[in-house]
Amino acid sequence: MKYYVEGELRNFIFVGEAKRNANMLTCKQLDVVEEMLEEIEPNEGWSETAINDMFWFDFDTICR
Repeated sequence: MKYYVEGELRNFIFVGEAKRNANMLTCKQLDVVEEMLEEIEPNEGWSETAINDMFWFDFDTICR
């Protein structure tokens, strides 16, 4: 089963190191990241795992 939710990145429930990294960003910065993610969104959308992995393992890229 697939379950889709549309919401703001600032309300996303991050886990692990992704949570620590996300907490370093302001709401405005999260909004900018959200806009970037919308521009490169895959056809099937973003999974929770993909978002968490990006904030955990690719945080340096997000911060650029």
